[in-house]
Amino acid sequence: MRNGTTRRTWVHIVLGVLSLVAAAAGSLEAQRTASFSRAFRFAAGPSFYRFDSHTGTGVNLTLGVSHSLGRHLILDASLSDFDLLESNQSAGISGSNRTRLLMPEVDLALQAGSGELRPFVAIGAGGAIRLDGFVQGGATLNAAVGLRWLVGRRIDLLLEARARTIRPFEDRMIDATVGIEVVKW
Repeated sequence: MRNGTTRRTWVHIVLGVLSLVAAAAGSLEAQRTASFSRAFRFAAGPSFYRFDSHTGTGVNLTLGVSHSLGRHLILDASLSDFDLLESNQSAGISGSNRTRLLMPEVDLALQAGSGELRPFVAIGAGGAIRLDGFVQGGATLNAAVGLRWLVGRRIDLLLEARARTIRPFEDRMIDATVGIEVVKW
């Protein structure tokens, strides 16, 4: 039952975000006349995970490139590195397990506003490649909400929360990242 409820929740999130993206993409003329810009970003923060029966917090580092497809629509490609070091002790023997995942993903984001503060929502997909540890790799689905805050002529502060599922609906992560984005490089 829980697995079915989780799937329905993700389906509702994806359908809701797709509806918003479709509404923003409706004005093709506005997209053609909008300036095309690119941005490069680096973000980092904690990643709260649930892998099988394991839960905890790891570290997420992300590099990404964004392309504006119109006034409010953004295509984003990113590469995230999830790193987790677990310590354990059994029968007086202590040890540690390290889990690392490399996650290339592509997102479509809908961004509101054009001033200093620009909130956004995004959905995307990609993959998780196991570099080390007990977590299997596989396809990923994600949804994100965030805020871009113009802090310099070409610099944005990026705040983002991203929910991700690996091998959809089996393993889950929630990333809370802060980053810097350099616009029109």
